[in-house]
Amino acid sequence: MYYKIHGPYEIPLQEGEFKRRIDKKDIEKFWNSADAGLEGACGVYVFSIEKNSQEKPWYVGKAKNQSFSKECFTSHKIVRYHEALEISKGTPMMYFLVRMTPDKRRMSSPSNKDGHASINHVEQMFITMGYQKNNDIRNKQGTRNARDLVVEGFYNHQDRRRKGVSRLYGLLVSQ
Repeated sequence: MYYKIHGPYEIPLQEGEFKRRIDKKDIEKFWNSADAGLEGACGVYVFSIEKNSQEKPWYVGKAKNQSFSKECFTSHKIVRYHEALEISKGTPMMYFLVRMTPDKRRMSSPSNKDGHASINHVEQMFITMGYQKNNDIRNKQGTRNARDLVVEGFYNHQDRRRKGVSRLYGLLVSQ
C-alpha cells in the first residue's frame, strides 16, 4: 500500500485579518485550490497551524468509508480546528496522505469493505507522531498509547546510555 503526500494547503480564512473561524465559503475556496481528484480520494489527513515559520499538528483524521471532502470538514472536526485556532493563532493548513491504487498511478476511492484497512494503521501512526510534536493535539481517540507508553530509549524516553538500549537503537533506528 502506497500513500502519496499532498500539501500543505492553506485553509483560507476570508472576511478580515482577525477571522478565526472556518466557514462554508472557506471550505469551498480550499477545495478549489486543492489538487484535482483529491476531494474524492481517501486516506489520512493532518490539520496543522503555522505560526512564525513554525508548524504544529493539531488533528489527525482518516477518510476511509467517505472521501476527504465528506470527512475532513464535518461539523465536529471544524469544532476541533476552532479549538486549536483559539489556542494557537496562526494559519490553518491541511496535509493529505492519499492512499494510491496498487499501480501507484491513481488515488484510491473510499470503500466500505475492509480493503483499506491500512488507513487505520497510518492514522494511528500519525496520531502518535502528532502527539509527540504537540501533546495538546485535539484527537480524542488514539492518544492514550502516545501519552502513556514508554519504551526505554525509544518512545517517551530518550536515555540510550545502557548498552542493550544503545545496541538495539543502533540495530533498528540508526543508519
